[in-house]
Amino acid sequence: MSDFPLAQTLRDARRKQGLTQEALGNRLRIPQTHVSAMEAGTVDVRASTLIAWTRALGLELLLLPREVVPAVQFLKKEMVKPEPNTARPSQPLYGSTEMDDDEEDEPAPRP
Repeated sequence: MSDFPLAQTLRDARRKQGLTQEALGNRLRIPQTHVSAMEAGTVDVRASTLIAWTRALGLELLLLPREVVPAVQFLKKEMVKPEPNTARPSQPLYGSTEMDDDEEDEPAPRP
């Protein structure tokens, strides 16, 4: 088992999606043996490979200020926590909301 939490997270994400190391390697165009070494933490992974690796698993690599990490971890936990008898919105944690085409921007009222 890897001593690198990021590698463990990516391995777990691969397994959760039912992908083999060979299938992930095919997506990344690298040999299965390299995927194994990356997951074991025995090779240094280039930043471009790490970004491709996360995106191949439907994840996004983000850099955050340390002081906001607890808030993000809390939100992540809340997003995956099932709520009884309630459908979860399929809206991402981040991103903009778009207005309908028939809605117009109204100017803010003046004080």
